[in-house]
Amino acid sequence: MDSFALLSLAVIAGIPALYLAARIWHQPFLGLWLWVALLPASVRATSLMGYPAGQGPALLQKLTLNDPLLLLTGLASISVGSGVSGILRGRQGRRIVALFGGFCGVGLLSALLNDTGGKCLIDLATYSWLCLSLVIICRLVDTRMRAQQILAALGWAAVISCAASAAGTFFVLSGTVDGWLIAGGRVTGLFEEPQQVQSFMMVVTPFLCATALGTGTQIHWRLGAGVLIFLAFLSVVSSGTRAGTILMGLSICLMVMMTSPRAGAVWIGILVLIAGAAWQLVVHHGSEVPFGIRRALSLVEAASYELRDLSHGRADQLEVWGTVFAKHALLGVGLDQFRDNVPELVLGGKAQEMHNSYLAVLAETGLAGGLLMLGLLGTALTRSISFLCGAWRRGSPGELDIARALLVAYIGLLLYGMVQQGLRQRHFWLVIALIVCLPRICANSGPGRLARTGYLATSSPPRRRVRQGAS
Repeated sequence: MDSFALLSLAVIAGIPALYLAARIWHQPFLGLWLWVALLPASVRATSLMGYPAGQGPALLQKLTLNDPLLLLTGLASISVGSGVSGILRGRQGRRIVALFGGFCGVGLLSALLNDTGGKCLIDLATYSWLCLSLVIICRLVDTRMRAQQILAALGWAAVISCAASAAGTFFVLSGTVDGWLIAGGRVTGLFEEPQQVQSFMMVVTPFLCATALGTGTQIHWRLGAGVLIFLAFLSVVSSGTRAGTILMGLSICLMVMMTSPRAGAVWIGILVLIAGAAWQLVVHHGSEVPFGIRRALSLVEAASYELRDLSHGRADQLEVWGTVFAKHALLGVGLDQFRDNVPELVLGGKAQEMHNSYLAVLAETGLAGGLLMLGLLGTALTRSISFLCGAWRRGSPGELDIARALLVAYIGLLLYGMVQQGLRQRHFWLVIALIVCLPRICANSGPGRLARTGYLATSSPPRRRVRQGAS
């Protein structure tokens, strides 16, 4: 490509980018809305630059397409002087940020004492960026209207993710193994890895269930949400994960049971019968099913259904973790250093990732960092349960549906963290930011409420009070 073509391409791409940057600088919330809506497009910078998977500069491997957008949004919010949100006013919000900041401090101390080098500092920078992202989100989502707009942006993110993953599922079913939207016979959508598809679908599916099950929602929105739920579940199955398939099914069942126990019992019974018939069909034609789906349903060749055979390396991880943790119990071995320390600390051990997020935190930051992170997660869980109880006492149907969805999404992510590394996912901290913001907004913003129209939520203007004696 000659210089004139490169210059033309730069001008074509640069003018809209400069216009969008100028709009975000004057309206920072627009940048946050776009960041949430584009969460499914979390392609790493190394992939955009043409590096093979797992190669390239370590810093660029952590950087995604959306990070510069959120950075510009944060700088713009400081420039225009956005108001202080509930994260700085509420006690639990301040506690969550303080615990996260303390965890990053312990990670820095562990890196300095263990002399881990630049790799650990890059992972520390990732956690520090996630902490800053949490602050930016809670700083900008400070009114009921903005909360509704963020939930609507999450709805558009669900549409984008489901559409891309459905296209990837079509390619998988057609026999494609590697290509756009798929990798190794497993659906990746617009994400970098199949695991990101699973965790993101567990975030948006409870909100889609709240729309599909809401009695006050228009029928076409409910049907649209039902289609997206089906596509999300199909995408998780096509991404080739057993745990993700089970957790998705549990999330849907929990949302149905919390919304209407009687109807939930009936529908769950019907779905079990349909799933049983579908299972027999899949088993009968197992050799014709693509690899990703066979892997998700454990229909691999000569499958013994033993953990040691189904997931190589996981069967002995608890013993390996115990050895590593015992030798660095206080401050750990350093962030992202578990894999490199296993051959040195475990006799005959091979380098391996720790699939359990919480055990990985304990091994890498010790008791000091692990207790801070577990305290943060426990505080967020307590706040989400309190939000659900408060919405139930206020009797607001829209708030109650959102509170249910938020709690189920967070519980699903916590369970997902027991089988995969989930604490570095950006949508995980978006859910925690919503847990911090929404309870205070709903409790202090007057007679308005979160309505159940659209895919997730839109604004519901407060009714004007009429003075007595006025005509």
